[in-house]
Amino acid sequence: TGSITLNGNITQGGGGQGSEGVVFKGPVIIAEGQSITITTDGGGTDGEVTFTGSGSTISGVNGNAAENLTINSGKGDVTLAGIVGGTSTTGIGTLKINADSNGANFDGDITIAAIGTKGGSAVQGATTVTLGNTGTEALALTGAAYNTGAATYESKAGDKITLSGASPEFITNGSAISFLSGNVGLADDAHLTVTSTGGAITVAGTIKGTDAETVTLNAGTTGGNTDTVTVAGIGGGNQIHQVTLTAADGITLNGSITTSDDASSEVTITGPVALATGAITIDTNTANNDGTIKFSGSTSTIGGTQELTLDSGSGAITLDGAIGTVGGVLTGLNINHQDGDASNTGAIEIANIGTGSTAGVGGGVSIGNANTSSLTLDGTLYLTNGTTVYEA
Repeated sequence: TGSITLNGNITQGGGGQGSEGVVFKGPVIIAEGQSITITTDGGGTDGEVTFTGSGSTISGVNGNAAENLTINSGKGDVTLAGIVGGTSTTGIGTLKINADSNGANFDGDITIAAIGTKGGSAVQGATTVTLGNTGTEALALTGAAYNTGAATYESKAGDKITLSGASPEFITNGSAISFLSGNVGLADDAHLTVTSTGGAITVAGTIKGTDAETVTLNAGTTGGNTDTVTVAGIGGGNQIHQVTLTAADGITLNGSITTSDDASSEVTITGPVALATGAITIDTNTANNDGTIKFSGSTSTIGGTQELTLDSGSGAITLDGAIGTVGGVLTGLNINHQDGDASNTGAIEIANIGTGSTAGVGGGVSIGNANTSSLTLDGTLYLTNGTTVYEA
């Protein structure tokens, strides 16, 4: 099978003549040391850019990250049906698609099959990835692997970023990764894993599922400055089965977390937590299958000047880290506090609230209810400023 080697830029539609698009059929190689720009938004009708079929791969030379690809299609759609890179020797440097401009004139859909492969200890796709902008109408990530360096996936606000591959993995090898503006929708069985190994993970929109998908965001446990996770809401209804957030340098919650009515549902958080945007609720209480909630390890402190509500029904709740000692004093704390539900029996374990002479919660505290099976206070300090109720 032959291949297509790109030694120079491709431009269609210059001077307002419009573009009929660019189509590649077969493996594409960016010539050594070349930075290629494909432009189909020169004026008139913007053209589509299509790498047709899984055989239309995109590769660099010798894995030296010196080959770069930029696609500017304006309102034209872009489809990369073949893998970008695939090994440490065929990856490219920069991959940019409609990333330099924003707005309605740059809203073409972007579909990417794969960047690199799962596994390995080095970048296998592209060292820097920037896909989309705040006007991108749809960003479809249809594959199972996105193995890159620093990566930004962006669309307009709303349900615009979709993941449909089987258990997609996003790996950034120590670099940051961001999903910006749009919500991230997981198709059936698109169980999401993001592993940055020391890079900051940011998800600006809500992560939504289809039928009990899982979400794992792991920035690393070694610590430093950039092992962080920042996430908006996760789940709703029966969308998300399990949530695992890990970040040694901090986890910022900008929205609530809800799990599905499925056996073994759970939320596990490892790392210091900041409640950042309004009252935060973690809800694993469902009709038939209540889930557990665990802030794992003494470093999983909970801070932020917001109210926190944990509702697990019959699921156990474990808070190993102190409350209100790092990142600000909570304004309120409610843990399985609703009486009148005989199934609201989940065991509760809390390490500490506050530190020294500083209260961990400035407002009201309501922990447990008449049906709580056990309430274990295994710390040394429980300092609050508002009306406080412990019940079991």
